[in-house]
Amino acid sequence: IAFLYTSVVSYLYPSTSATGPPSPPPSQQVKHCVLPWQNVKPSWRGNEDTLKQYILKLPTLDNIFWVQVPEQHKEELDYDLAKELLKIDENLSDARFELVPKSMSEDNFWEVYFYLLHVVQNANSTQELDDTLLKLTQDKKIQEELFLVEFEQEYKKTTSIVTDGLELCRTFIHQALLRRDHKIDPDNVFLDDTKESVSAVSVEKSVRECIELKKKISILATAVHGQAFDKIEGHIHELGNLFTTMMTQYEKFKELHNDELNVLKCVSFCPTLLDNKNDSFTTPIQRQKICATVLPQRYRIRNWRLLYSTAQHGVSIHSFYRLVADHSSTLLIIQTDRGRIFGCYAAGFQINPKYYGSGEQVVFTFCSPEEDKKNFFEYYVWSKKNDYFVRSTLQNIAIGGGTDGKAALFLDGELRYGSTNSCMTFLNQPLNGMDEDFNIHALEVWTFEEQVSKNNFKPIRKQVVESE
Repeated sequence: IAFLYTSVVSYLYPSTSATGPPSPPPSQQVKHCVLPWQNVKPSWRGNEDTLKQYILKLPTLDNIFWVQVPEQHKEELDYDLAKELLKIDENLSDARFELVPKSMSEDNFWEVYFYLLHVVQNANSTQELDDTLLKLTQDKKIQEELFLVEFEQEYKKTTSIVTDGLELCRTFIHQALLRRDHKIDPDNVFLDDTKESVSAVSVEKSVRECIELKKKISILATAVHGQAFDKIEGHIHELGNLFTTMMTQYEKFKELHNDELNVLKCVSFCPTLLDNKNDSFTTPIQRQKICATVLPQRYRIRNWRLLYSTAQHGVSIHSFYRLVADHSSTLLIIQTDRGRIFGCYAAGFQINPKYYGSGEQVVFTFCSPEEDKKNFFEYYVWSKKNDYFVRSTLQNIAIGGGTDGKAALFLDGELRYGSTNSCMTFLNQPLNGMDEDFNIHALEVWTFEEQVSKNNFKPIRKQVVESE
């Protein structure tokens, strides 16, 4: 039995004898701590109680934990002694709870405290100790006053610049929304006559400057503590709220700016016309406008494939449905006998007496050559007032509608005549100008290639690039 016991113990604890498990390493042994007011220097002998009162009073002194610790006093910390002191000194425990980790790390807290113990223990008299502690707190107070002056200056400067940055973001957003909602000519996508135009570059530069200043003032704020911090806390919250508002507007700016860059890219794109044996009645510029504004984003840089044309396939609504019925994304374009061009983007056409379609549907119109060219292009998106997108039968095709029965675009079953009115679906003006009725000279229906086209971009106008 003794042999077996010895063997098992030797196997489990090879570095010990067979008398039992090893003793814990020195780091895990309970250490007897000598408190700071015990085993004192000769100058404090007989006054241990006075020394103890000074040490217990240390955590209550103003700004005492923000004194600068000299490098030679940054020694290894005695955390066993720290634990004992926390049990004895309630003021020390409260100070640690208040400062760690919100204002300083655990190591920094004890570095300062043990340095203060060193100062107290090495004082030769109570008068010398009072003078030393007063000097430490006064030096810190003067330093904080200088920091407060610097903080106030930086706060005013930063607030002014962040306010300017916020205003730049809001102005750009306002101008971008005007450009989008008022359907300004995409060639002039960066122009706005309502006020001085704000460029995206100036917004980005201003926001970067605001971020750097915010970092600087945050660093300054960390150097101010205690009662001094209470004086600037309101400023910090105000600036933080202002900065958050600016960054929220900055996110909206980036979204709108990216949209405009996408539009600008589409402005330079002219689709190749596929399966078209005859020349289309639309011009390259008109096709560019349609790509940049009418089509959904996913189709704006795709080539067009002809599905149906009265010039190529004949005037027949049966041929119309047979050739376009299997396609879910189509562009219908009409030319009247007076040269006016208008149409719509629709989610396909099928024989269905009930309304169908999607909110991506758009109707558009170009002025005829003899009309005013200043506003030669208009398009109207879904108004969300109703969902009367398309209703198509062998007798007629209606694009849009309302309770009054009027459609934005109405074609008869022979594809020879049509009419246009204002309607609730798009809140549009009549697409044929002053004339409600029209005769169809030519009609085309297009769909779009699956692959993105990369070789159909035209040079962008010089002034647009310079403006950007």
